[in-house]
Amino acid sequence: MSARGLLALLAAVVTPVFAECALPEMDYEAMRRAHYAFVDAPAQDSAAAFLATIPARFCQFSAVYGYHATKGIGPLYDLPLNVSLPALAHYIDPDELAARYVALAAEAHWDADSVNFLQHAYRTLLLSHPQAVMGRLAALPDTPRGRALAFLFDGPYPANSAFSAAQYADLCATSQALCAEIRAAQDTLGAPAAEGSAAPAQACSRP
Repeated sequence: MSARGLLALLAAVVTPVFAECALPEMDYEAMRRAHYAFVDAPAQDSAAAFLATIPARFCQFSAVYGYHATKGIGPLYDLPLNVSLPALAHYIDPDELAARYVALAAEAHWDADSVNFLQHAYRTLLLSHPQAVMGRLAALPDTPRGRALAFLFDGPYPANSAFSAAQYADLCATSQALCAEIRAAQDTLGAPAAEGSAAPAQACSRP
C-alpha cells in the first residue's frame, strides 16, 4: 500500500462521513411494493425492480431506511432488509450488485438495523464474489476506497467482523494489493483475525 493510500485509509476510518444530501422525489409506497414483490416472489425481474428502488447514495439510503436521533425513523425503516438484501445476490449479476454496494460503502458509516444489514450483504458479496467487489473497490480513488474498506469492519463489535485466514486466502488470490489494504483496515479498526470466523452481521439493533 502506498503512503498516500494508507493516509487516506486512516483518515476514512478515523473521520466518519455524515454527508447530507438532498433526497430526490421518491414514491415510498411504490418502493415498498417493489420490496415485497421481490420478497414474496423472488425472481430476476422482481429483484431488478427492487434494486432499482434502492438509493444510489448512502446518505439517501440512510434517510429512507435508517433511524436518526433528531429526525426519527425513515419512511421505509420497517422493511426487513435483513431478508431482502442478501437474497439479491441470488438473482442479480454480481458485478451489478457490487457496483451498488461499493458505491454505498464508499460513503458509509456503521449504524444499527438497516445499515447493519447493508454492511452484512456487502461483506457477504465480497466473500462470495471477490473478483466483482474487489474490481469495483480497486477502481475507486484512495479516500472513498478507504471508506468502503473501513465499512467492512465498522461497528461496535469489531472482533465479530474479522475475516478468517481462509477467507483472506481467497481475497488475496484475487488481488494481493487490495487484500493488504483490507487487512490494514481490519487491523486499524481493531478486529483481530479469527480462524474460521463466519463474518456474521454485527448483533446490534434498536429497541
